[in-house]
Amino acid sequence: MPPPRRSKPRSPEHAALGEAVRTFRLEAGMSQEQLAEGAETDLTQRRRADDAS
Repeated sequence: MPPPRRSKPRSPEHAALGEAVRTFRLEAGMSQEQLAEGAETDLTQRRRADDAS
């Protein structure tokens, strides 16, 4: 089960995208840090996307 929300998603689409990314990341056994590194993004951006769902 995902952690409790910190903020309201911008839209249902943002929430769905964040949930899909989180699901993929967890099924792949990746941490947020590993996903951010592999996607060449900042960890802060990755966390915001996870928090959006």
